[in-house]
Amino acid sequence: MSSKLKIGIAEDHHAFRESLTKLVASIPGVEVTLSVPDGEALLQFLPDTKCDVLLLDINMPKMNGFEVLYHLNELYPNIEVIVLTGHNLPEYREKAKELGVHIFISKDNLISDLLPLLVRKAESYT
Repeated sequence: MSSKLKIGIAEDHHAFRESLTKLVASIPGVEVTLSVPDGEALLQFLPDTKCDVLLLDINMPKMNGFEVLYHLNELYPNIEVIVLTGHNLPEYREKAKELGVHIFISKDNLISDLLPLLVRKAESYT
């Protein structure tokens, strides 16, 4: 039995998070194991959740994505982070890169960029 690629989602906009969760869960070989509204909740639930890849929003209440990245780098260095943002700004990309993120996707490009990427990751994971 092959295992599935486990995806976590941290996104503050409820409707977008729900849609993204359904979309990602529809990919063969992928399981969404965590879907939370902010960085604080992510760090609260992550210790009890298996997560290979994290889809992380930058602008969230309580703890933004950059603050989360500091914690993830120290506590969970093996989780691959893909930054999703509606603010496709060069300074966001640079800051994310400084914090070890190599994949930065605009929310406007989920279908064209994120889905094919996750399909490839799931295929190579199983």
